[in-house]
Amino acid sequence: MKHSIHLLFTLALLAPSLTFASKPAAAPSPSAKQVNLPAGTNDVDSAIISHFENIVDHSRIAGKCLNCHPNQFRDVSSSIHGKAGLLKTLPEGSLCLTCHEMNHIVKDPLKIQNFQLETFSNVPHELACMRCHADATVAKAFGFPPHVPSEYEQSIHYRKAAIGEAKAPLCFDCHGAHNIVRVENPSSPVHEAQRVKVCAQCHPGANATFASVFDHTPIGPEEKPLEYWVIVIFKILTLGTFMALGLFILLDVMATIRQAIMPKSKRPHEHAKKEGPQQFVERLPFHLRLQHFLMLSSVITLVITAWPLLSPESSVSQALTRMLGGAHMLAMIHRTAGFIMIGDFIYHVVFLYLRFRAGGRFHPMTPMPKDIFDLKDMIFFFFGLRDKRPDFDQFAFHEKFDYWAVFWGVAMMGGSGLVLTFPTVTAHLLPGWAIKLSNIIHADEALLAAMVLFIWHFYNVHLKPGIFPMNWAWLTGRMKKDLYEHEHAGHVEKLRKQGKWKD
Repeated sequence: MKHSIHLLFTLALLAPSLTFASKPAAAPSPSAKQVNLPAGTNDVDSAIISHFENIVDHSRIAGKCLNCHPNQFRDVSSSIHGKAGLLKTLPEGSLCLTCHEMNHIVKDPLKIQNFQLETFSNVPHELACMRCHADATVAKAFGFPPHVPSEYEQSIHYRKAAIGEAKAPLCFDCHGAHNIVRVENPSSPVHEAQRVKVCAQCHPGANATFASVFDHTPIGPEEKPLEYWVIVIFKILTLGTFMALGLFILLDVMATIRQAIMPKSKRPHEHAKKEGPQQFVERLPFHLRLQHFLMLSSVITLVITAWPLLSPESSVSQALTRMLGGAHMLAMIHRTAGFIMIGDFIYHVVFLYLRFRAGGRFHPMTPMPKDIFDLKDMIFFFFGLRDKRPDFDQFAFHEKFDYWAVFWGVAMMGGSGLVLTFPTVTAHLLPGWAIKLSNIIHADEALLAAMVLFIWHFYNVHLKPGIFPMNWAWLTGRMKKDLYEHEHAGHVEKLRKQGKWKD
């Protein structure tokens, strides 16, 4: 799954899945076309040289590397890179420059000891590994998949490294450095016989199930059908939700404008403000307002702290990470907010259970058949087939949608978040696909939840005409009586019949 989320809601419309856009293979350096390549240079060597513009100029002194680093050169020579016969038309040791060109820039080519350690961007796609392994010419010559760098860029390892997490592994942390062999070789650190040891370096308690979760195989219907179809389902769900909610808001705004320009004598269901001091009705008691505050504050914190991982290379993400104290602190804040969200959810479920046990009544947020008819009547009203909006009960269908979206969202994000927070524990209890799917669900559900929150919920509670700038009930617990009579006329009528509503 590929992740790119620079504009959250634009993405929801264009590509409704939390995916990072893969980077194209590194373009050949313009300077490579200007240098005089040695006679006999083949296409593969030309492709490699094109990614390292200083390699030809510095290759005449590359042999100096061997003086101080004979063991490393021996390992490289016996590795898959050395056996491939790369850069044989250049002086011995030139292969060293394909990797160490990143750190050891020769300031004075005549004095090799006069090197300087340069500071480079922490964006890991600048790694030399990424340059050659994403090159189609090199990949075709040696039969390895060129998609590996782009797939690595979708991993949590890359994203953490990109925002400055010092412990995030790069290519050589798993695959080795000088003595690299093919993955199929039993001596390779990432061979199935060795992989658990490599994973356990950063993830104590890792087992074979945990180690089997991570690879660079692209997600497709044949390679990884389970992950592929979960992504497809979330794409359909996210796009469908976005279109449905967006269309509903658009129609609601148009209907409001239609009524506003209509002569007052023809406006139906017009509620007049009553004379005298303003009267209020209780809408939310304190403990429910507290639950709501914990939920909204934790979810907004989760969205803010998740942004850098979803778009790690953007300047906004980099600045946000620095402002919040770095990658490690970002993770601590995110997880703390997640535990608060889950704790608040559990508290609310217990509250519902005790309420039902005490009175045997379902919560008024429970969906009822009337909600379906209210939705139908609302659509008829939008298209002028009904004179007025339906008379909503204590909670309208759109408020119930908000409410139950939280249940869905906490189950999806909270459950998958716990799996990702304790992946090694999960690997001992559940199969590997639980971790794989959690990675997908956590990201895609985050987009869906943020979209419902910042578009649908904010419109109904803050931006809707007649309510702007907000429905103050979430702060004060009270709602203006005349507004309540307008917004919840059906419930008011019930209370009148019961003698519980005083006009």
